This record gives sequence, C-alpha cells and structure tokens, in this order.
Amino acid sequence: AVKIIGILDGVIECENETALEKLEISKGEIGEIIVSGSHVLREYFNNETALKRNKIFFGDDCWHRTGDSGYLGKNGSLYLTGRCNTLIKINKKVVAPFIYESYFQSLEGVEMGTILQEKHQILVIIELNDPTKKSVITKAIKALDFPYNQLIFVKKIPRDPRHNSKIDYPKLRNQL
Repeated sequence: AVKIIGILDGVIECENETALEKLEISKGEIGEIIVSGSHVLREYFNNETALKRNKIFFGDDCWHRTGDSGYLGKNGSLYLTGRCNTLIKINKKVVAPFIYESYFQSLEGVEMGTILQEKHQILVIIELNDPTKKSVITKAIKALDFPYNQLIFVKKIPRDPRHNSKIDYPKLRNQL
C-alpha cells in the first residue's frame, strides 16, 4: 500500500487509520511517500531513533516513511520527485528540484543543474559540458515559468560520493 502525506519533520504518531488519513494530501500534490505491507520491516537493529523517525505504527499496521517525495496521479500512478529534504516551498507551493534537474540535463550543453533556496532566494545552478551553449541555455532557463532570482554557472557541481549521478547538496551550498 502507498500513501502520500504532507511533508513533516520529526516523529509521526497516529492512533488509528483515521489519524493517518488526515495526514494525506490531495492527488497531484507533492508530499512524502509512505508504504505499508508485508515487505516493510517493523524494526531496526539497535536504532530506536531511526525506528521512531521512519515508522508509523497503529494496531498491527506499520507504515514506512521513505524520505522520498512524490505524488499520485489521477489514475493512481506514483510519480517520484526526489528526496523530501531537497524540496523548496515557494508561495505555499512545494517545488521539487529533481523535476528541474531532469529538465536541465535534457538541455544540450548542460552536464548537470539544480535549483536551491538560499537565504530566501531561489538559485539555478548549472554545470556546462559545452561552454559555447551558455547563451542558448540561459535563454531556455529564462523561458521557464519558474520564479528564480539568480542563474549561476559553476565549473563543477559536487557529486554524492556514493552515487555519482546525485548532487551533494551540502557541498554545493558550501561551494556557493
């Protein structure tokens, strides 16, 4: 079973199914993906903190908080939109950088790109693999229906050492 709940920090405790249903958000809205079923582990070895943070129990039910963001389409399909800790709130709307990262990588001349919120400003950060395309890429990004404050080109966006295709956001923030 899968549900999408609002993005919440900290431990979630629910007395029953009704309490959990109150945390669910509408189809099409981005939230945290939670799953339940026989495949979901009910405990962690010697890690009570992780257990409280990542599991929601009531009765015999155990729901796992994946830490992934996504939404359910009108037809019930699940759409992944990245990690919850990368989401940005703009004017009460949740924006998933992953969606923009995928778009940026589709642009000829872009190696990698992302969006970040830094001190109430939205930054678009782009790593080029073809500097001759910089003006074309700038025009494509300006044409987006997306309210950003600054477009920044960097030599290299730091990668997560465990997954070279993923951005190391803390290092990128330090780099900026």
